[in-house]
Amino acid sequence: MRIPWATPADAADIEERVVTLADNGPAGIVETSKPSGSVESNYRRLYADLSSKNTKDDLSDYSRMHTRRKARAARSFRPKDFSKPFILTLSGSKARRVIPICVMPSFTYRSTTCSR
Repeated sequence: MRIPWATPADAADIEERVVTLADNGPAGIVETSKPSGSVESNYRRLYADLSSKNTKDDLSDYSRMHTRRKARAARSFRPKDFSKPFILTLSGSKARRVIPICVMPSFTYRSTTCSR
């Protein structure tokens, strides 16, 4: 049995942001990343230990840069279980802005969903 070579199209990161708007004041945000291919491999390596200080700091910096809020919770699903896809979820409240991430040729981006 031969394993086929991965193509650039196999490397994707589908990100979904659900923004819950408040009547007055900051919003709540839940961001879910569903990587595949080589991107998934990197995510599994980078976010395998969400309790480490470096990982927490990196996710907080990312969150502050895109929403001006600190990530309240980060959760990854089964980083060492390769029979299921890897999913990373960040959630937070008190977001003052939401900046879409630049669309890169090898990435897929799903538009933000807003709810009230």
